[in-house]
Amino acid sequence: MLDRFQLPSWLRATRPAPGAGRRLYLHIGMNKAGSSAIQRTLSAREKTLRAAGLLYPRTGRSASQAHHLFSHVLGFSQGKPPSVRSRSQLENLGPKLLAEADRRGCNTAIVSSEVFTNRGDIRLVREFFAGWDVRVVVYLRRHDHWWASCYSQGVRMTSNPPWPLGFDGYIAWQRARRHKGDYRKLLDDWADVFGAANLLVRPYEREQNQPSIVADLLSVMAFPGLAQDVGAEVAGFNVSPGERELALVDAIQHSGLSHASRKRLITAICARPGQVRGAGFISPAERLRMVEENLDDYAYIARTYMGRADGELFREPLPDPSAPWTAPPPASHRDIIEALAAVAGWT
Repeated sequence: MLDRFQLPSWLRATRPAPGAGRRLYLHIGMNKAGSSAIQRTLSAREKTLRAAGLLYPRTGRSASQAHHLFSHVLGFSQGKPPSVRSRSQLENLGPKLLAEADRRGCNTAIVSSEVFTNRGDIRLVREFFAGWDVRVVVYLRRHDHWWASCYSQGVRMTSNPPWPLGFDGYIAWQRARRHKGDYRKLLDDWADVFGAANLLVRPYEREQNQPSIVADLLSVMAFPGLAQDVGAEVAGFNVSPGERELALVDAIQHSGLSHASRKRLITAICARPGQVRGAGFISPAERLRMVEENLDDYAYIARTYMGRADGELFREPLPDPSAPWTAPPPASHRDIIEALAAVAGWT
């Protein structure tokens, strides 16, 4: 069957033999919904996990501690692939995963890569992990918070962005992309291949992820003891810069400066002490619109994939459109010059 989907010839031999009693939790994200905290915490506590029979495999892991090699070889990566030393690191990933599980004496494993939420052929994923009883884990973040976090990450990571300067330009560009942020389609597509009963859908929301998202994940995976131990020690990751700093980074990414200059500037700006994180780049009225346009999908997801008869996915109160809010000012030329001067040591 893999031949029909035209996997590369060197990957076709990696289909694992069926293994009795093996359970694989495939955490596919979403992005900006706690994925880094999950990946780095599980990586840091892998010995504790293994002692409980749960493997966070080293097979397929990239430097970020996510399993991006799996999502890459299965065709879900967009842009530059993960860094690898040789093709041999990619070959036989399936058998290597099974061999690692056998060597560690674990019949349960969790593979995590938010890149799986990109467009790709989900049938290949099912075929590739044919030796495992797969459960697909997805965390969803309310759209107003998700878009704000996506903007922060996009601004920091994208040189010469294709979107106009500022959040309004970013969101307009993203909304023109088909199915971007369409949670219902994402889940239905995976359910069509793996079955709705095999999707474990969770809201990424502090009230519902106590004491942490890692504890929530381990509880969903039926490792309550680990949830109390490993899940209680989660640190924060990928904290967004302050509003003034983010506006400055956005302007620098659009400036036409060399990559090396931008990198030095952005690193210095993001490391500034005393950054202010206030009301954000999205007005309360726009935040409410972002939520309301997805309410029907939230209710569908809660009922279909979580068994919540009340259709409640997120419990945070809706944004108040009358709440006071002032748009953060864009970065001025003086701000940019001062940042350049600080990096150059002129001040």
